[in-house]
Amino acid sequence: MKKIVGVNLLMYACVGIIQISGQSLELKDTVYQDESVAGVHSRISLNQTSELLTDQAYSLSDNYSLKRTPASWFTTAEPTQKTEFNSPYVIHPVREIGFLTSSVVLSGMALVAKNKEGAITANQLACLQRESIWTVDRGATYHYSSSAHKASNVLLYSSVMSPWLYLAGEKTRKDFGKISLMHAETFMICWGITGLTKAMVFRPRPYVYNPHVSNEVKLTQAGRESFFSGHVAMTAAMSFFTASTFSHYYPDSKWKPLVWSYAVVWPAATGYYRYKAGKHFVSDIVIGYAIGAATGLLVPKLHEKIAGRRKKTIPSSNPVLSKVAWQHTSQ
Repeated sequence: MKKIVGVNLLMYACVGIIQISGQSLELKDTVYQDESVAGVHSRISLNQTSELLTDQAYSLSDNYSLKRTPASWFTTAEPTQKTEFNSPYVIHPVREIGFLTSSVVLSGMALVAKNKEGAITANQLACLQRESIWTVDRGATYHYSSSAHKASNVLLYSSVMSPWLYLAGEKTRKDFGKISLMHAETFMICWGITGLTKAMVFRPRPYVYNPHVSNEVKLTQAGRESFFSGHVAMTAAMSFFTASTFSHYYPDSKWKPLVWSYAVVWPAATGYYRYKAGKHFVSDIVIGYAIGAATGLLVPKLHEKIAGRRKKTIPSSNPVLSKVAWQHTSQ
């Protein structure tokens, strides 16, 4: 887990800096372009104004089916089709700096709290009674398996790497900077919440109650990090993040049911193996699943473009030609 955190942090730090810098340049270029366009519009004739309104009315043809606006009555020009890529997400430099700073602080707090955490002592171990555990959770104390632990690691590692499969798609490859940045934020936020909670709760793992497990394994720092399951939370965060972003980039894809099935099943399978390994109680797995899934869905949601319509009036000395066109905007 520490290796994954280290590699991802280094990789995401580079991607985040490049993405935020690039977005700042795009914002500046957009301002210059808007000023140039405004200068051109101020010099066009009345006939060109009507043609401009028509073009604006049909500019939404890629994403929306709109009726012809009144401005189209003044021209016979045919609507044009645009095929340029329109990203479903938007990156705001200031907001991303806030997200990344918050996630880094959260992760740092988790590391500090973890380092202060002590191992289970022999006296504490002697006081633990299996019968005191909630009935639903008690069954986990009868399990301990190294092979199940290894299987859960495989599922975790594969889920963390799954968003990188977006390099194979044309749309997602063009937008991979945004995907990488959101992926980094999802990873760090989920990891920080998990680590901080483990360090504060100090819940003994199920195998600590198992008499067939040696005290050498029980009397460790890891022996009291049961709540909640980090493997399940991280797997859920990564898989739901992948499914959510895939649905936005490819809304009509026939693979959507399969991708969402992966999002649901992968963390559930991880939870099963963590249970069989004696690492977590059922309640640990359920809470970890919920927190991970919420993180994986919330981060992309916060980056979605907010589509809307606003009225834009082009001034004209002729009141008949001063028509109002509906223009799609993305904020």
